[in-house]
Amino acid sequence: MHPSRILTHFHPPLARAGGGIRPGIHGFTGTAYPERGPHERGFLSVRPRREGATCGRGDDARAQPVIAAAQKIDLPTSLRMPSDAQAGKKRRRTMSEPVIGGVAAELESRLAGLIRRVEASEIYRVLTNPETDPALVTGILKHVYLSIAFYQPHVTEATFTAVGRMPKSSEQLIKDMILQQVEEVEHADMALRDYARLGGDPRDVQTPMPPACMAVAAMCRMLGEHADPACYLGFMYIFEALTPVMAARVQAVMDRKGYRPEAREFIDLHATEDIRHTDMIVKAIEDLIAIRPGAGDHVLHGFECFAQVYPVPVWNEALTRARVEQDHHAPAEAV
Repeated sequence: MHPSRILTHFHPPLARAGGGIRPGIHGFTGTAYPERGPHERGFLSVRPRREGATCGRGDDARAQPVIAAAQKIDLPTSLRMPSDAQAGKKRRRTMSEPVIGGVAAELESRLAGLIRRVEASEIYRVLTNPETDPALVTGILKHVYLSIAFYQPHVTEATFTAVGRMPKSSEQLIKDMILQQVEEVEHADMALRDYARLGGDPRDVQTPMPPACMAVAAMCRMLGEHADPACYLGFMYIFEALTPVMAARVQAVMDRKGYRPEAREFIDLHATEDIRHTDMIVKAIEDLIAIRPGAGDHVLHGFECFAQVYPVPVWNEALTRARVEQDHHAPAEAV
């Protein structure tokens, strides 16, 4: 646990001190600035106090008794805030490091296994085969976009619910989780735009949701709303870590088939954006485990549950719809 979090836990009055200033402790003055710097983790905002500097805006005389009282608290060395020279690498060395290291390695291992399952799927073989009819490739991509438009709003709502159920002891962790998801809210509409650009009718998203898409939506809602909230990080890890890998391969197919740039907005964005999002998810997992050491097991549980419904069942379902659509139009084209 970071020293500032320990301090907040054992000395809540100090963490809640208001009036524009917070008591100085062992050479540090906690100041309630709105911005957050490298020393500002948890609820205790901490900045090094300059020698001879005042501690408030014109209220130094009133502040000094409070600061003097706070400085009489003799904290153990382990609870003191690190100096600037100790910042950075040493701050991140916590008891949770072996735990997050194990969870991260396990997530990477499971992701590699999931990629192998994708590579063995029928849709992957059809999509990457140079001999596949270009019309079928277009149909597959089109219906994958429609699938995203079906389930993505439910994924977003389930994720926001999960974040709302998280421990409230770290404001920054909640902000980081929300930021990552805020950047996802328009992706259902983006997928629907690409669906229309490839010849689909956007009104199709108002039809009953296909079973595999329903399973994705239901699984995310179950994990986000009813299971341990840390489970959501498991299914989001699949979304964010798998997508750039697959998107890069689909880009190669689209390059080979000569797709127009306006028909590949979703793929081109996710080939790069989700690399950054993966880093955000891993960071959130790391920070959560620092607060809740047992959260890693729930993250892995969320991964394993979600891998049962995504991506292979959804993508194979898109392949089936594309084939039905192609067969439906074939007689008319032959006449």
